[in-house]
Amino acid sequence: MKGTNGLVKIALMLTVLIVSSLISIYVGGVPITLQVFAVALAGYLLGYRGLVVVGAYLIIGMIGVPIFSGFGAGVASLVGPSGGYLVGFVVLVSGCAICKDRPVWLVVVSSVVALVVFYAFGIAGYTLSTGVDLGLGILANIWYLPKDVVLMILAYVLAKRIENIIKE
Repeated sequence: MKGTNGLVKIALMLTVLIVSSLISIYVGGVPITLQVFAVALAGYLLGYRGLVVVGAYLIIGMIGVPIFSGFGAGVASLVGPSGGYLVGFVVLVSGCAICKDRPVWLVVVSSVVALVVFYAFGIAGYTLSTGVDLGLGILANIWYLPKDVVLMILAYVLAKRIENIIKE
């Protein structure tokens, strides 16, 4: 992935991530979004260039452009209930990037580890920002896990399909 072709792929994935964060359903402190799908897709499809997507997303949002969930923006978003998840996107995209062009068993192991660490960041951020104890923080956030597992599987399948289409 060189030159203009690579920049276009990064820009498209950044757009997907932004749109996936703006479509959100609030049911508590952390909204339901499709961000995990977009971050995982960036990693599976672009490899470590997915870090550029997540980095650009975080920087653009932190400088004040309202692209975080619920049209949030600014550095203060990183210390809110979903701030740990925003930081955890770096871990998630890295775990998915490791999987690029690797055997399926490595995809599963790396994706599971990345998702667990991502949730650790998210739950830590939630508990620190809301002041609830760790047990309640886990209970308030763990119910998102099945959705995120399905989104990661869909992202991997779509990434493989896109790669096959591009090769044709």
